[in-house]
Amino acid sequence: MGRINIPLTTIPYHSESRWWFPLHQTLQMRASGKVQGELDVSLTWTTSRRGPGPSLELPPMSPEQQALELEQRQYRKRKRERQARMYPAGRVHLKWVYHPPNAQWEGSIMITVVECTDLLAKDRNRMSDPYVVITSETGARHRTPHMVRTLNPQFEGQTFYFYIPPLKVQQTLSFDVTVYDWDALGKADFIGSVELLTLPALFDKPPRPSLKESRLVPGSSLTDMTADHDDWFALAAPPPDPANLSKRMGKMMAEEGWHAKLPLVLVPGFMSSGLEVIAGWDKWHGPRVWLSLSKLGGANMHN
Repeated sequence: MGRINIPLTTIPYHSESRWWFPLHQTLQMRASGKVQGELDVSLTWTTSRRGPGPSLELPPMSPEQQALELEQRQYRKRKRERQARMYPAGRVHLKWVYHPPNAQWEGSIMITVVECTDLLAKDRNRMSDPYVVITSETGARHRTPHMVRTLNPQFEGQTFYFYIPPLKVQQTLSFDVTVYDWDALGKADFIGSVELLTLPALFDKPPRPSLKESRLVPGSSLTDMTADHDDWFALAAPPPDPANLSKRMGKMMAEEGWHAKLPLVLVPGFMSSGLEVIAGWDKWHGPRVWLSLSKLGGANMHN
């Protein structure tokens, strides 16, 4: 089934500790395939050494650190949602179970790719051959098989297991979920991506029960100690490269099905449009562009 390795120097002294340890491959299993799952182990180290020994608890965050962490989380979430609105590429359906690590022992996360919908077409037949790649900060990478000629692929619950190393401080971990269009010849085409964060907002779960609490629940299992999650995420396509833009952009967008919502009206001495400024002078950012000759003349056009 698998193996675990518990260094003696990570076990607290003179007290009972309990943890769900992720299983690793044995030497005999390396050629046979993957292993996943956890083993519930209770440990007590009786020693002549004094003191509590290694601590399993992560240091608490100060109110200032908590406020900064919350602000950074909200900023990353708003950035991700804004990019998905500006450059939509479809949606991906994920399920996951997250077991956070502590200061001495590793944790794990199990992510299941269920399906995608409304993906961008990357092939000439107005279809794609999509597959999903999930990459962790530690460099671990897993991918699904590619589906043929579809914009709504069903991945039949492809499940991937990631090990999370022990943490010394409270830390946000991220996983990049990227969808590509497979090509038999040449490089795969990027369709869209989303950042999955190990945050309470996304990985909300009850804390691991203490040994005393777990004994009060006969037959408690891995599912009892963690929360299963199931959600859809909007994929964001990359923004267009200005170097590749040309005067044919309007014609290209029309061929892809885009149409103007508001007309461009030119009045002597005044201009208005339904365009939106997304890069350049910050004061011009907004849903509508209203310009005057005096504004054009007084603005720094290099910004």
